[in-house]
Amino acid sequence: MSTADDAPAAAVTTAGQPFPYVPFRTIAERNGVALRAYGEGTPLIFMPGMTGGGQATLELAVRVAEQTAAAGRPLRLLLVDYTSEDHPTFDALRDTVEALVTPALGGQRTILWTESLGCLVTPSPRFDAAFNVHKRVMISAFGDIPQLPLRLGLVGMAIAPPPLFRWVMGPMGRWTFGPPGDSPDHVFFKSLQSLAPKVTRRRSAWLVARHFQAWFQESTVPTKLWLGALDRLVGIERQRSFFGELAAQRPDFQLSIVEGGGHVVTDTRLVAQMVSEITPWVLS
Repeated sequence: MSTADDAPAAAVTTAGQPFPYVPFRTIAERNGVALRAYGEGTPLIFMPGMTGGGQATLELAVRVAEQTAAAGRPLRLLLVDYTSEDHPTFDALRDTVEALVTPALGGQRTILWTESLGCLVTPSPRFDAAFNVHKRVMISAFGDIPQLPLRLGLVGMAIAPPPLFRWVMGPMGRWTFGPPGDSPDHVFFKSLQSLAPKVTRRRSAWLVARHFQAWFQESTVPTKLWLGALDRLVGIERQRSFFGELAAQRPDFQLSIVEGGGHVVTDTRLVAQMVSEITPWVLS
């Protein structure tokens, strides 16, 4: 991550820029978690998924910030980077995230953007109030994970030598989290492959025999969720059914299905489509 000073929000651009696309500045650190900031305006807290650094959807958030700034509604991007965390439990990581982020908000109303595992790191019952959230963007949320492949994966990660794990995670990551579309070399797949097996195993183990549906049902703020129709990781039909029912029951919860998208959407056409849908939601 760059430590250059923040640039004005209106200058946000992803054009030709490598990850993380804009010059974030580290403003606080705690227990291996770093809070990085860019721009000025309404705080948008970005909570990454399994890789911890936001490689899956940070490009989406930066491009949405570019468009909201052009519309006269700049955002201050606050990236919660937990790449280097070493917490034993979900709850311990949540404690760190709350203690790290809350002082940076100054009581301002915020938008909370969560992807995949990040949706469970900052669940509604605790963080809607803690972060004074007035709107949520969720991508690839899930209420539970199919247990057999999860447990088999944990065994494989425990016995595979790291070089073998990284070699397998190349094609396996693209299949499990894709389809990659026209971006098989997307930064997300590279970051997934570079994760230490013990880190992936520790974070994945937090999902064993756990069900999180109640946390989504207890949400107190307007929320819109995007799910990839071809998601191979989470049992997508089960997730579509659960979140579809939630959307039917609650006028403040919306569900959008990304046709052709997987758990992580990397195809450039689908990324542009998601930006065009997320921006008006953030501005509304």
